[in-house]
Amino acid sequence: MQKHLIYLRALAGGFVCLASSTLLCAPPVDSSPAAVDAKGVRHHGNEYHGNPPWNSDVIKAVGFEYSFQDRRNHNQGAGVFRLVLDLKTGRVTNMMILKSTGIRSLDQSALNALRQWRWKPGKWQEVDFPVSFGMASGPAPLPAGAVLLPRK
Repeated sequence: MQKHLIYLRALAGGFVCLASSTLLCAPPVDSSPAAVDAKGVRHHGNEYHGNPPWNSDVIKAVGFEYSFQDRRNHNQGAGVFRLVLDLKTGRVTNMMILKSTGIRSLDQSALNALRQWRWKPGKWQEVDFPVSFGMASGPAPLPAGAVLLPRK
């Protein structure tokens, strides 16, 4: 089974995901990204004019898998996932789906990847993380500011 590589670029609402050849993840519509800092204060993405601090505090990002079957079936969707973080380690300790992508396999792909993400310790208790999966007609170019994630 071939795994498709995902590129990430920080945006106001979360991350834009772009994959080689067929996957294009765009900023989700009607999502309200937010995070709770170490002191328990809730921050909203729109307060930061396109650069919420929790995006730059990611220290490990694992790419999302877009399975052959999902690509073949043109499965698409946007969701929002709440990640509860351990303040000491920055690891994800719990997750919940605030808004499903509408496709169980896409939700599971997002959960599997996000479970492995890490943030700078001592900064964030929770992060609401928007994710979108969608089809593109051709190869997606690597945009300026994007980060190439390693293959699993």
